[in-house]
Amino acid sequence: MAESVVVVQRNGGGYVQGARVSLGFSNGVTDSVYTDSDGEAIISHSTTGRATVYVDGNERGTMNAPGRKLVFV
Repeated sequence: MAESVVVVQRNGGGYVQGARVSLGFSNGVTDSVYTDSDGEAIISHSTTGRATVYVDGNERGTMNAPGRKLVFV
């Protein structure tokens, strides 16, 4: 299984703990993972390729998965 990391950070600085993150692929959406104290959510997924990033249910761009993305909220 592949893993992707999404880091959630506030626009003014500081990481967001407890944000709900998931990835959307053409065949469905991953289970949600919550960010830790460093703003990181490590998401396991079986599909690879282009994915839509969702933070707290809101679309926050796309990424190549597996991979790493920094998202500002």
